[in-house]
Formats: sequence, C-alpha cells, structure tokens
Amino acid sequence: MKFLPALLLFFLPNFLDAQSPATKKWQFGAFFGFENQNLDWRTPVRNPKPGSFAYNDRPKAGAAAGFLATRHFNQTLALRFSPGFSYNWNRLHFPNGEPDFFVKNYCFADLDFPVHFVVTNPPGKFPLRGSFLFGGRFSQNLFENGSGGVKIYGQRFAVDLGIGVLARLKKLNFQPEMVYSFGLNNIHDAAETPENWNIGKMVRDRLAVRILVFFNGNGG
Repeated sequence: MKFLPALLLFFLPNFLDAQSPATKKWQFGAFFGFENQNLDWRTPVRNPKPGSFAYNDRPKAGAAAGFLATRHFNQTLALRFSPGFSYNWNRLHFPNGEPDFFVKNYCFADLDFPVHFVVTNPPGKFPLRGSFLFGGRFSQNLFENGSGGVKIYGQRFAVDLGIGVLARLKKLNFQPEMVYSFGLNNIHDAAETPENWNIGKMVRDRLAVRILVFFNGNGG
C-alpha cells in the first residue's frame, strides 16, 4: 500500500484546483447599456461634382442588453459568451439634385453573438479589479434596409476590444465596461440603386458603454 500516499499527492493539487472559486467555474449574469454606431465608407469617385457625395449624420445613440456566461480558467483568464440584442439607427443623406438631398433612416435591430477572452488582474484587498477583453462577434440585423438610398446587408462581423473595472459589493459583483467593435465586412450591397457608384465599401463601427452584473462567483 506504499503507492497510496504517492497517489494522493498526485491527485491533491488537481482536487484543490477544482475547488478554487476562480478556476474551472461557470459564472452567469446579464448586461445593459448604451451604444453609438457609425456608418463609414470610402467614396471611389474620381472627379466628384460639388454636392455629389452622400454623407452620414453624427453617430446615433442606441441601447443593448443581454446575458453573460463566463468560463474561468484561472483567476486572471476567462472566456465569455454574451449573446444579446442591440438597437441603433443612422441617417444618411443622398444627393437628389443640387442643392437638395434625399434623407433616409436605417434601423439596426441586431441579434449579437460575441465571444471574448477576458484578462482580469488577480484579486486583492482593494475592491476594484481592472480587466481587458478582446475577441469577435457575429450580428444579424432583423430589419431590411433595401428600398431607396443603398441596400445594406444584415450580417456583420467584427473584432472587439474593451476595458472594464470589476467591483465587489457583498455577494453582488458588477462591472462598468467600454467596448469598441471594429466592423470587418463590407455591408454595402452594390447591386440595387443609383447611389452605389458613390458609396463603395461600407462598414459599421460600434462603441458600447454598459454595466455587467454577475449573479454568482467572483466576477470577471
């Protein structure tokens, strides 16, 4: 039976690691916040006439909410899934004979499916912990933006970068967070309207300021 102490010593570190509150643990929560979205494009016009460019109003404010599921690997690294819903809109102006412009609003009611790696500094005596996230997302717009102006695809792929501060309040953990989402794919369907020659590639960039609330565990 001499092998029994050696066997216990082999399994003891794994057992203790499994009991660690920040390791091998799923954590759940929700988030809500505000978003800004900007439509940006490159105009491939060689010799544009004055007033021939379409242009975009300033970014419009929207809202977002969703759920959180976080898989902790250790006290600093986690993988977060945060499916949610967001609403934004933008107003575009298209030339309609000088000096008039045709104005159209574009609505974006997105089902978002982000996946992020989250790096958080180890817990200490101070109740605040900084965090950094990076990852990507896929979004599907539930609105059809295809009549007049330009036609816009509903699918969006993006790379996300963000920072946050995790705060502990008794058993409740919450985290203010800011996330910038860089649009990757061309959302302009250049097959429909006369304005296509004036738009070129169009992308959607989004900036979110939100609050994350964790229902169990140490947060992050």
